[in-house]
Amino acid sequence: MKLSKRLASKRTILTRRGHSATRRRVLSLEQMEDRRLLAQIPIPNAGFEVRGTTNHPNDSVILQGTHAYPRPEIESWRYFEAGGNGGPARIVYPATGFIATAAEGNHVVRVVTDPRPWVLTIGPTAGVAQILNETFDSTMTYDLTAQVSRYTDNTSEPDDNWNGYVVQLAVGGVNHTPGGQFSGQVIGGTVIAEDWNTQSVPFGTWVTSTVQYTPDPSDAALDGQPLQVRLLAIRDPDDPAIENPPDPPVSNADFSYVKYAAFDDVQLFEEEAGADTTPPVVTGVELNAGFTDPDDLPNSGGQPTSWELQRSGIFNMELQFSESVTLDVDDLRLTNLGMDAPNDDDVVFDLQPNHFNLVDDVVTLSFAPGELDDGVYRIEVLQTATDLAGNPLDGANQGVASDYILEGNTTNKFHQLEADWNGDAGISVFDFTSYSYWFGTSIVEAPFGPQYVDINNDDGISVFDFTGYSEKFGAEVVYANAFAGRVLLGPAEENLATDVQIAIEQVVEEIPVTALQWGVVTRRSSVDELELQQRVRSEEQDIELVIDALTNDIADAWA
Repeated sequence: MKLSKRLASKRTILTRRGHSATRRRVLSLEQMEDRRLLAQIPIPNAGFEVRGTTNHPNDSVILQGTHAYPRPEIESWRYFEAGGNGGPARIVYPATGFIATAAEGNHVVRVVTDPRPWVLTIGPTAGVAQILNETFDSTMTYDLTAQVSRYTDNTSEPDDNWNGYVVQLAVGGVNHTPGGQFSGQVIGGTVIAEDWNTQSVPFGTWVTSTVQYTPDPSDAALDGQPLQVRLLAIRDPDDPAIENPPDPPVSNADFSYVKYAAFDDVQLFEEEAGADTTPPVVTGVELNAGFTDPDDLPNSGGQPTSWELQRSGIFNMELQFSESVTLDVDDLRLTNLGMDAPNDDDVVFDLQPNHFNLVDDVVTLSFAPGELDDGVYRIEVLQTATDLAGNPLDGANQGVASDYILEGNTTNKFHQLEADWNGDAGISVFDFTSYSYWFGTSIVEAPFGPQYVDINNDDGISVFDFTGYSEKFGAEVVYANAFAGRVLLGPAEENLATDVQIAIEQVVEEIPVTALQWGVVTRRSSVDELELQQRVRSEEQDIELVIDALTNDIADAWA
């Protein structure tokens, strides 16, 4: 069958591989946020699960996992500025008067504004505090969170025992044990940030309280002092214990002013001041990066195309990011959408570590000659890629974590089509000028030709590359959402293309069997090899005459 008929009956010759898929790794919002935080500051017994038994009459209840007072020799949490025996807190197992489960683990802390004299705390709040081992640094950002809920003695009227909550981050203070088995307390400290009852807390639910400290040079005098966390309930505004001393005195049996709050799962994080919270973005993709055009040939004018324009071969692609990134080959996906992208099956290329190289803010994917099949391509960088601070990729450049997707179209021309030397997404007479210009050059010695014209990868541009061009003549790629990017021919150019195609068929027929044999010779006598060389050179000279004639015809048609 003549080449023209074969091309008319089958526009593309492409072997399809089986359809494959890659499992995506997706981070939750919580995971993405955690990756930005540089360090979590330990808070002992942050979930109130560490508890000890006492010789208190309630020991039998404690052993059943219901109540326990904080104790200074066992428990890291202490009463905040509470005097006397006992205090305004118990570590409890959620039960009647509460919600069914803890926010984390099995236990929570319940604080109470108890006005009785032996557990007296003065001021607008009452609760627990803890002095941490970590010291304050005014150049850091601190994020404190705690789960907050209600507790009541009267489930039918839960608002009777609720006046709000306070979560505070403070600096300094001292641990003090004035006497009494359960009376360890924290005294003093400077509040640097707080959440004073800003969240609505419906009965039976847990709500997250968030306290953030941002760097403040005026707090530098506090640097080096220990951090302190406080969990407090707000007193009834009429509670006489707000005053010091209370007036009138509060009787032992007076519970009319009792207010509760419950807390669980306390966490504290720190970030460097001015920490990077800007996600990385992809700023550019370059095909065949680092390849330079050879010098123009003497007395031949300028070369007709370039490494930048050609799409005969994709030897590498370089992805430029806005900053240094952390990712590996599993964070990338390269897909061949087919020669006819809207209709062909997608085929995911099997990227391997040997294809991948990362240096700071540049990722390079490299491919051996001929390793990629012809077709339109799509490259994806998954949001699992991060910068060095852990910020996930903002692929859509919208300020949120998202994948980056670049798909071939008429603008970026992200495709490969063997012999598409002018990069117009089709093989036509316009590509022939590149072949004729570089015919006879070498990839490895002067006069040098570009590797992209060496279709058969034998380090030279010869009749064997013309065969590849002729087999692809008339082929084109079609993008998913647009027509092919090649130049449409007018009537005169169509006639020229027909003439070129006829000439191509003649040349293909005239490419000698001896020349093809010469390309695969492995063992011959020196006499046979010399004879073959002479015949090949003679026939190549004839082919050069045909190529020169075609080149002149094309030049005249476009003059």
